[in-house]
Amino acid sequence: VWKGALEWVDKRGGTEGEQKRTVNCEISCIVANGEVAIKAENWPPKLYMQLIPKAIVVSLGSRYYRDSRSVLLHPTRDEALEALRIQMETNKL
Repeated sequence: VWKGALEWVDKRGGTEGEQKRTVNCEISCIVANGEVAIKAENWPPKLYMQLIPKAIVVSLGSRYYRDSRSVLLHPTRDEALEALRIQMETNKL
């Protein structure tokens, strides 16, 4: 449904501090009755991702997410993707 750049802030610290990272990505979603669940025609070429700790997501509970839609991310394998993996693993995101 969408193809472009996915950007987030890498907050791992160290000598680099906060750093913007970008990975090329495609997004797909479920198709039901010939219709896609997400309408992405008007999405910009760059999406900004906010990383939220898992503990916060769990504390919000299902009532907040009951009407949400799911998408699948298909990122390009590169250094930025590895940085995202490390940040998510380290910060339990």
